[in-house]
Amino acid sequence: MPNMPNMPNMPNMQNNKIFILTTNTPFEVICSYSLSMTPNSVLTNNSIPVHRKSDTNTMFTVNALNLIIKKETGRADNTYNIDWTKYKNSLILSEKGVLKIIPTKLFVITQIR
Repeated sequence: MPNMPNMPNMPNMQNNKIFILTTNTPFEVICSYSLSMTPNSVLTNNSIPVHRKSDTNTMFTVNALNLIIKKETGRADNTYNIDWTKYKNSLILSEKGVLKIIPTKLFVITQIR
């Protein structure tokens, strides 16, 4: 099991669970948890806010969402419905304007409190 980093006290954490996901890269893990974001919320180091489509277990940033739409339609379109099954069990990021799709697999769910 991967070593868990020291998690700071996060009073806005929901359900007190951390989802540890593996990727195709050896020794790389992704830790995911739900927060109730407020204007004063502070993210831990090496954290980014992502959204999640629960029915396909897809996590994505808003910038990546916009890149998917542009890739699939050729333009920005806020009415376009994405077929999320194409991105099942993935983390989708935007890195310097390039779409990055990282396949993931649930490793373990850890209760922290």
